[in-house]
Amino acid sequence: NSVLERFLLYFHANKLSINPSKTKYILYPPRKKNININSSTKEICMNGGTIERVQSIKFLGIIINCKLSWTEHKQYVYRKVSKTIGILTKCKEVMTYQELIAMYKTFIQSYFLYGLEIWGHSIGKSDILAKLQAKVIRHMFDCKRTLDAWSASNERILPIDELYKKTIVRLCTKHHLNQLPPYFSKEIMPNKICDKEKDNADGKPVYSLRSTGKSCYDYDHTSTNSSIFADSCAKIWNNQSYDIKRIPYNMLVLYASNYKI
Repeated sequence: NSVLERFLLYFHANKLSINPSKTKYILYPPRKKNININSSTKEICMNGGTIERVQSIKFLGIIINCKLSWTEHKQYVYRKVSKTIGILTKCKEVMTYQELIAMYKTFIQSYFLYGLEIWGHSIGKSDILAKLQAKVIRHMFDCKRTLDAWSASNERILPIDELYKKTIVRLCTKHHLNQLPPYFSKEIMPNKICDKEKDNADGKPVYSLRSTGKSCYDYDHTSTNSSIFADSCAKIWNNQSYDIKRIPYNMLVLYASNYKI
C-alpha cells in the first residue's frame, strides 16, 4: 500500500489522474506449489479506496487470467466470431466466392489475427476456435464435410494454426533483419545460432552460403530460461525451408502469393 501511495503522489505531482475504482489487480500463484493466496492476501488500497482483485482482465484487447492460460480469451474471440456468421450468410446470397472470402478476412479472420503471436501457441486441432473456423468454412462453401470445405477454399483461407505459423515467421524475419525494438529482440525473442554452415548426418554442409554472401540463421531452443513464446518461435522458424530463412531475400518470399494472410 505504501508503494501505491507513492505512485499516487507521483501522478498528482505530474498532473496525472488515476481512478482507483477502475484499477484492478491480479495475483499469479506458483503452479507447482499449493499456496492458498486468499488466506494470506491483504486488501490493497489507493487514495482511500480498495482496489478490486480480479481473476481475469482485458488489456489492450487481450484477456489475461490469473493462470496465464488463454481459455477465456479464446472464448471471447469465439463469441465475437459467432456473431458475424450471420453477415456471411446474407453476403453469400449476393456475392461471388472471391468477395465472400474478402468478407471473411474482414469480419472473422481479423479476430483470429489480433494478438495471435501471444496466444496462438495454445491452438490445437480440437480447439474451440479451430472447430468454429471449420464450421464457418463449411457454411461458406455449402459443404457437409470439413475436408471438402477446405478443398473448396483452394488455400485462399488458412487454418488458424497455419495463420499462427505465418505470423511467427514474419516476426522472426523482422528479428533477423533487425527491424524489431532492441529490448524485444534481446529479452523476448530466442537466441540466434551463428550463421555458420550446418552439417547433416553425413558431414556435408546443408547450405552453401559463403560464396553467396547470404546468411541463414536458426534459433537455439535448448535454453532452460527460454519462454513458451521463444520456444514456439524457435520450433516454427527452424522447420522452415532454406528459401524462407534466407537473409535478406526472405522478405520477397514472405510476401509471395502463398504466404499472404
